[in-house]
Amino acid sequence: MAALLLASFIAATPLQDNEANANSNSLSAEFNRKAVARSYAMACDERDYLRDANIKEPSQRSTPKYFKKKLSDIALYSPLLKPEEKEAAERLMESIPDYARDLFYTQGGVFIFTAQALAEALPDYSDYRKKDGSLPYQNTYVGLYIYSEKRAYLTFYTGVLDKNGQVIGYEVMDGNKPRIFHHEIGHFLDDVLGEVGAPFFEFGAKRFTDRDSFKDSLKADMDALVDDNKSFTVKDFERRSYFLPETHKEKPLYGKRKGYLDTRKEVFAELWAETQGRGVYNLYKYFPRTYKLMQDMDKELQQLYSKNTKSCDLPTVVPVP
Repeated sequence: MAALLLASFIAATPLQDNEANANSNSLSAEFNRKAVARSYAMACDERDYLRDANIKEPSQRSTPKYFKKKLSDIALYSPLLKPEEKEAAERLMESIPDYARDLFYTQGGVFIFTAQALAEALPDYSDYRKKDGSLPYQNTYVGLYIYSEKRAYLTFYTGVLDKNGQVIGYEVMDGNKPRIFHHEIGHFLDDVLGEVGAPFFEFGAKRFTDRDSFKDSLKADMDALVDDNKSFTVKDFERRSYFLPETHKEKPLYGKRKGYLDTRKEVFAELWAETQGRGVYNLYKYFPRTYKLMQDMDKELQQLYSKNTKSCDLPTVVPVP
């Protein structure tokens, strides 16, 4: 239903002149520029209606009520957060660039800030180890994006677990919150840019990172890492193992992923954080072609937004319940 509503709004809203002459033809295979421009050009009441249609309920039945709000809330905050922590979360929301916030709003994005690990918002099965014996992500991960819900999560505290994976307390999350926050926003953009304006029933190409141009750029960068590497050490690769495959072309890259295609969503999200000046891994040095594509995407979105947007007061924060 939401997809049909989006299509009807897009068709009804005229483009401004010269939009079709934007200078990023290389991105034409990645997302439908006209559709994104028309999404930006929607009237304010159409945006509100589209957001209401696109918001999804949490999939876990035991999610607390204060994390189930709908309407216009694009951020929800745990009532357990201290005042200074909530203010820090609000500043993070305000740091989303306008062109990304606009898509976050109309396409049903919600950002959740928790105080008792991610399990506060995702409590189901959070006290049990996975089948492989690893600890449950709800207590140990610091950030998360769930594609099926368009919900992003960041916690201010992670769980302290005993040897059986049971929570015995909480400790301050000492990770780089701006990096994690913008990484999760990057996952949202990957999700939405692949959907907005895509042909109906285009199975297997629902995200930006599913498009051939992105995969080709990523593969070329991976090839260069194993064929012409004169700059990076094993320690360099190991520090970035979350974004690398174990091997590529039968040569070691010391990563945690099964293959280069298995890295693409995380590489996209981290490179988008780097385009916002929030990175810490300097992945642009490892994936220069892919980073250039991300820079072009970022510039393209800014141009489309500035040429087509209506002046609407989009919310950034909501009161603690």
